Amino acid sequence: MEFLGRRYLNSQDTPTYFSFIEEAKQGDFLFQNLYTTEKPVLRFFRPAYLLIGKTAQVLRLPNPWAFHLFRLLFGVAFFVTAYFFFSFFFAKETQRLLALAILAFSSGLGFVLEKFIPQSTDLWVPEANTFLTLSDSPHFVLSQTLMLLVFTSFLWAAKKGPLAILLGGGAAFLLAFEHPFALAIIYLTFGLLFVTYLSWQNKIPKSCVYGVLLNVDIPV
Repeated sequence: MEFLGRRYLNSQDTPTYFSFIEEAKQGDFLFQNLYTTEKPVLRFFRPAYLLIGKTAQVLRLPNPWAFHLFRLLFGVAFFVTAYFFFSFFFAKETQRLLALAILAFSSGLGFVLEKFIPQSTDLWVPEANTFLTLSDSPHFVLSQTLMLLVFTSFLWAAKKGPLAILLGGGAAFLLAFEHPFALAIIYLTFGLLFVTYLSWQNKIPKSCVYGVLLNVDIPV
């Protein structure tokens, strides 16, 4: 009965997110899931919704306003991080901006499915691409930013020294509370990088590396 500003895809969890915001506004720092038959227990630490809720409490913002405001703010943080990440690969600013544009508007062939296959939006994956992620929930955007920050800090540490890796460690720590399964992508990526490095140093046969790369499907 109330428009919440969410698209149909992946909108089922919206009441839970609004509940977290409301709990933070009422003074809680740990959250409970009210949408379960189990007895509610204060057990969930969600950095994104703690920040959103406390800000909404101070500024007296309605929950939907706070929800979408931080989705946009986290989006800005994502593009700033992405620009810094691209700076390790592209020297010219125009190249970095072009890379940002491609990253922002890439949406695959979803529009084709939606046009020719009825109810194809049910087949979309919420985080299949950056466009869908940015239009979802604040913690989706924040998680994507934190994951990118881990890889950025690794590249930064390779140039500036090992202390920069602490930034990535902090990002991974926060990511564990929002999207812990994303850590598997990080571990797998660094694991493959380490194996590749060993092959370059002739520590292991290169054929082993090629076999792993050909048989592992890495989510992007």
